[in-house]
Amino acid sequence: MPTMNLAPDGLAVSGWAANTGTVNDALLTNDGDTTYAEAGTDTETCTLTFAAPSVAEGDIASITSVQIITAGRYPARGSGGTDVEVEFEVGATAGHTETLNYPNSALYQTRNGTARTTNPAGSAWSYANLGDVEVKLTKDGAASPDVRITYLSLLVTYVAAGYGNAVNDVAAGDIGSIIDVDTADIGIRP
Repeated sequence: MPTMNLAPDGLAVSGWAANTGTVNDALLTNDGDTTYAEAGTDTETCTLTFAAPSVAEGDIASITSVQIITAGRYPARGSGGTDVEVEFEVGATAGHTETLNYPNSALYQTRNGTARTTNPAGSAWSYANLGDVEVKLTKDGAASPDVRITYLSLLVTYVAAGYGNAVNDVAAGDIGSIIDVDTADIGIRP
């Protein structure tokens, strides 16, 4: 299935800091300590807004899932790392909260959320939801050191409009197999 990534384009609620530029700009590339957003205080929160989808609404038949993709680290010695709570918000409805653990490491680690097949209200994702989605990040751990995230996006998996697996006017049970047959040679028997 086709996918697209939605990149952060602003802050609805500020709270985290960027080592350079803005928080949303710092999350655009997985470039380690070159650019990152960080939170030092336990329960420190920020809420990100996202750019408009790169695929037109008419080119999407349905949205299969939306998943948070991140890379981050907790620059401390020892084990255990620290947690960041991530939560989807669409309009006034929040949900799909989960915790991602960033390990104690000098290297950034990929940490992805669950692919969500419904929006926070429990309905199928809509194109309008993609234009209104926000992600809230909350540090859930010791105050020092800071947790750092260098990359965050939303991976949207969708079904393209105008495509499917159906053969027009032929019931699925009537198709035994079609291997090495040109499309022009497929027809319906009387």
